Amino acid sequence: MGFGWLLAVTALAGPTWERQPQPVYRAPVDRVLVLDMSPSMAATDLKPDRLTRARFAIQSLLAEAREGRTALVVFGAEPHVVTPLTDDTATIEALLPALTTDILPAPGDRGGPALRVAADLLQRVGSTRGEVLLLSDGVGDPADTLEAIQDLRRRKVPTSVLGVGTTAGAPTPVAQGGFDTAPDGGVRLSRLDDTGLTALARAGGGRYQRLGQGPVGALLSQSAERDPSQARADRQGLERWVEKGPWLLLLAIPLAALGFRPAVDDLGPAIPRRNRQAQYPRLQCGK
Repeated sequence: MGFGWLLAVTALAGPTWERQPQPVYRAPVDRVLVLDMSPSMAATDLKPDRLTRARFAIQSLLAEAREGRTALVVFGAEPHVVTPLTDDTATIEALLPALTTDILPAPGDRGGPALRVAADLLQRVGSTRGEVLLLSDGVGDPADTLEAIQDLRRRKVPTSVLGVGTTAGAPTPVAQGGFDTAPDGGVRLSRLDDTGLTALARAGGGRYQRLGQGPVGALLSQSAERDPSQARADRQGLERWVEKGPWLLLLAIPLAALGFRPAVDDLGPAIPRRNRQAQYPRLQCGK
């Protein structure tokens, strides 16, 4: 009896000695953020400057992105991958403060190559539900950028655009000090290319919005339909401990069976078996 009680208590305690992989649902949403880091993003028509406000917008997007993976690409004269597609948004947030217009090797505002890098990142992971968000005040290669956006759309990857800046514009600071000058010697104003960016978003099958005119998260999908067939396995995975307590109860069953006695033994264990029939006569039926 003591051994049986020991097995029962141990089984109730839920012993575990094996871990089993636990499937985790990952929504198949992949986002590539393409950030313009041309010299004009240092203009101060948005306080403190355009690039800082764009970084704040990315932080807001990362906070709202509860599902899926995110990548960050920056561009000037050439594109650079800051982070590939990852669900670790904390890594992207940690790298944002270091993004300034003077860290790129060559100044420029070529959006086309950057968008092709975004397409390559999505293709590498076999993304079935990708989207691109371009954060810029205007690109210097509108024809090439348009071609890259149209190629993304043919791959069923929409491109939305977040305009950073104002149409009134502001002077562009230069590394040597002062501001960028026009051919006539005056100060050149960097204005938001509202019309051109709107056309790019329309061509990409996405939406256009100026920074500060609404929630930035509205430009991207924040969730996906929970179709189990479209679920993506987590590479890191989760594990759970498998309880083995019920198997110990199988050992306790034979011990419990030994505790049973014929029902007649419970009628009076002190009465000899030969006298029980006399004390408890069988009822006779009939005449």
